Amino acid sequence: MKRKRLNIDSERCRALAERLRNIHMLPDPFIRKADSTGAMHREAEYWFYMIAICQSTRTLKGYIDGKWLRGGDYLLTAARRKMEADSNFFNTSRMERITADELRAMLSDDGDPANSTIDRVEERVEQLRDCARVLRREFGGDIMEVYGHSEGYIVRNDGKGLLTLLKGFRAYSDPVEKKSHLLLLYLDAAGVWKVKDPENLRVAVDYHLMRVALRSGIVQVEDEELADKLRHRRTVTIEEDFEVRQIVKEAYLSIILHSGHGAFQLDNMIWNLGRSYCFSDRDPICKDRSFQNDRLCSFVRVTDYKEKRRCPLEGVCLGRVDDRFREFAETNIDTEYY
Repeated sequence: MKRKRLNIDSERCRALAERLRNIHMLPDPFIRKADSTGAMHREAEYWFYMIAICQSTRTLKGYIDGKWLRGGDYLLTAARRKMEADSNFFNTSRMERITADELRAMLSDDGDPANSTIDRVEERVEQLRDCARVLRREFGGDIMEVYGHSEGYIVRNDGKGLLTLLKGFRAYSDPVEKKSHLLLLYLDAAGVWKVKDPENLRVAVDYHLMRVALRSGIVQVEDEELADKLRHRRTVTIEEDFEVRQIVKEAYLSIILHSGHGAFQLDNMIWNLGRSYCFSDRDPICKDRSFQNDRLCSFVRVTDYKEKRRCPLEGVCLGRVDDRFREFAETNIDTEYY
């Protein structure tokens, strides 16, 4: 029998689940509860299009209304600002013909496209246009019809579940359904697409969640060639990337079952933990237990955890005590999916 290249450490999953059990997410500032049919429609459009281009947002940063933001926070805040100024911006007709300069202008501090820090612009523009084209062709241009076709189910045996329907959009066609789950997590939490089978919700495995899983040891890399790629940030194959992300998703499902947190809460918690403590571009804070930039710590802003200068996984994370685990990074792959 061929040896598995990766395995889930069930005992460590339970240990992490117990550590996170008593940490709770505060109300998510990006969630807006819709109070009318029109508002639900606009919220669905906003999330559908922004998550479609929410891949590798590391370059995004700046000040919006005097507040310094980065990455996904900047993306969502800038897009919300645009929607509040122009409520029809995210409709099908506008997204079918959005230009690179329009995207840059939206994702800039001052509305000047020349001042935007967003990268991979042409790739993102084509994703937005494709989403609009498919929406018009398959669903009459109505984002709520995607939910209507599914009758609210994430998975259906007849192929009309939300995960299957979303695969028809280029931006949502990745094999581990990262963006699809992220979209469902937010639209369900907002009450816009309330899912009828929440047991099928999973975390959206992005680079933060992958890095935390590998460094903490909830996922064990048994294959030395793959481990070497992950430690030295060497390019992985599409198959290797899928394999890592899939088992990471399964490991977090175990933590969901043991922690008492739902998929939305756990996804948000680990995402903020990864970007606040377990960095990709420099040593995690457990290396020397130093915390050099308070504004990078979003974890304490979005949870009731108050020990800013101590990673909440200290004591259960193998990366704290073993260099071999601390050296792990997310998969290095050139793709528009993540």
